[in-house]
Amino acid sequence: MVNNLEDKLSKLKMHAALQIIIFIFGAALDQFSKLLITTIFPDPNPDENIIIIKGILEFTYIRNSGASFGIFQGKMIMFYIITVFVLAVVIIAMVRIYKSLKKYYLLCSTNPSAYKKKTNSGMIFIGYVLCILAAGAVGNFIDRIRLGYVVDFISLLILKSPSFSGGFHWESFPIFNVADIFVTFSAVLLFIYLIFIYKDDENLHIFGKK
Repeated sequence: MVNNLEDKLSKLKMHAALQIIIFIFGAALDQFSKLLITTIFPDPNPDENIIIIKGILEFTYIRNSGASFGIFQGKMIMFYIITVFVLAVVIIAMVRIYKSLKKYYLLCSTNPSAYKKKTNSGMIFIGYVLCILAAGAVGNFIDRIRLGYVVDFISLLILKSPSFSGGFHWESFPIFNVADIFVTFSAVLLFIYLIFIYKDDENLHIFGKK
């Protein structure tokens, strides 16, 4: 039982290290992609583009003073506050998750019947989701601090195409970036977790105990 506890704690440290790597890699990937596009296009111009997949995907450099997908233009101070708040929440949540998991493993080492794979996998899964969210938030935050705007360049033409009329169609689907993808993807995963996993996990009450 002791060896099993040590093994779980070792794996927990491994997940923590991997999540930090994912966070750093995600933020770096976002910044690298923006550096690359601004090197190709020194100035933003909606009429200049690189065709990646004809009729589906193009790269077009624009400067966005708003939030993800171009909403809330010009509200920079609000974005600073929101980003710092989100990062603080993520850090607090991550610390609590790992402290709680250590306590959970200790409980399970003395009471093996308390262990549920769903509890273990679910809390670790949330750790990865939060790291992806943080990577996206930091990626755009660096732009706002360094440039005063966010570099956007990914244009999904398939969501603008008239062939989608009556279905999935926008006349001008916003241009976005890699950080926006991370934020959106993590939000979807978090929603799925809260709806389909969290509410069905009978062991989660353990994490609320001192």
